[in-house]
Amino acid sequence: MAVTRKILIDKLLYYIKNGLAFYWCTFVLLVLIELILGGKLSKILTKENYSLYVNVLNTLPFYNVLINIGMSYGIAYIVAYDPRMKFQIFRQSIQLQTIWYLIIISFHIAAFFIFNNALVATLLISSLIAYPYAYKLNINSLFLATRSYNKAAISITLQKVALLLIFIVIYHISAMQRTLNNRFMIIYPAIEIGVGALYLIVFWRTNLLAFSAKKINYKKRLLGYGKYATFNNGLNLLNFAIITFMLRSSRTSMNDQTMFLLCIVFLSYTSVAITPVFAIMTPLFTVIKNKTPAVREMYKKYFLFTLGFSFLGFFFCRFFFSYIIIGFYARSYWDLPSYFDIFTYLLPVYFLIIYNASVMAAIGKIKYSFSIEVLSTLILVSFFVYGSLFPITDHHTFYYMTCLHLILKVSLQLYSVNKLLNK
Repeated sequence: MAVTRKILIDKLLYYIKNGLAFYWCTFVLLVLIELILGGKLSKILTKENYSLYVNVLNTLPFYNVLINIGMSYGIAYIVAYDPRMKFQIFRQSIQLQTIWYLIIISFHIAAFFIFNNALVATLLISSLIAYPYAYKLNINSLFLATRSYNKAAISITLQKVALLLIFIVIYHISAMQRTLNNRFMIIYPAIEIGVGALYLIVFWRTNLLAFSAKKINYKKRLLGYGKYATFNNGLNLLNFAIITFMLRSSRTSMNDQTMFLLCIVFLSYTSVAITPVFAIMTPLFTVIKNKTPAVREMYKKYFLFTLGFSFLGFFFCRFFFSYIIIGFYARSYWDLPSYFDIFTYLLPVYFLIIYNASVMAAIGKIKYSFSIEVLSTLILVSFFVYGSLFPITDHHTFYYMTCLHLILKVSLQLYSVNKLLNK
């Protein structure tokens, strides 16, 4: 027992010293920031603007992946293999990303002027502000690949900390609140893009060395490394965007739509609690990926851990979620916990979906998970087509659709993993 305690203490000290513990702690910090930020905006914004903001929260992750086009994955793999190329790779990634971003934005601006409705406005804002988020992913991947964990921790939190400070100031100045609500379509994206400029200031030396680095031609390799991961993550996050589209095209009340989409946002927040564990787990699976019996044993161990952790999440959300909403959000959103109740029962399913996807990627079976993502997306697309033909009037229908989608997805994953581990 004493030897085990000493080993654990030595590991903890090592992780503190190299900054990895600090990096893990930032995930908890980010959840707290998101809660405070969402709470402040629920009190600052009008119902219409806050509804638009929640739409953006659900479509932004997909646009983040779309704008990134796998650059962060390419940086992680190539730089980890050859750190000497870090600045050249980072430079070319930003160049490719910027060109792609300008193409995407031009299409969205044209669509906004042609259609000019709430859904297109959501997509335009999401595409506009996705660039700083994608840039954050790139520089975070650069620091992680070079094991600069303290810088990685700062890079992943800098954006949200700055946004929180800005909106706290706006919250205390009524004139600024009115201006923000009157010009939300312009001011909110401008704030997000402006905050992105902090990465040029805070990490000025990294950016200077990158943009003055020698030009290289790694375009095909960068895109090649990231394509499957991009498709996988893109389809996974597109699922939430499709749910957003279905809700906005339904005939349910704006309040029901906003509440349901907030539930999706909070469901995604819960995954942050277990993300650091998967970050440790993934390389362990990769090392033994060709040793099926060892993979099978490790899979069982982490499966039970994930299941146990999900039940802890269920307990916390079931009995303490209402206190969080009352503590941070405006009174008009205090009935959100009653909407979220059913999602607490889905936490084990949701955690297992993330776990299985991580395992398949770690053992090099990303094509399996990609096939599952395609099938899951097609299921939601069929729901979307049904909702377009027969507009949904009761928001409870979306609960049934979400439950069916997640249960089918985890079932397909479990079947695939079982097939892989019992060859």
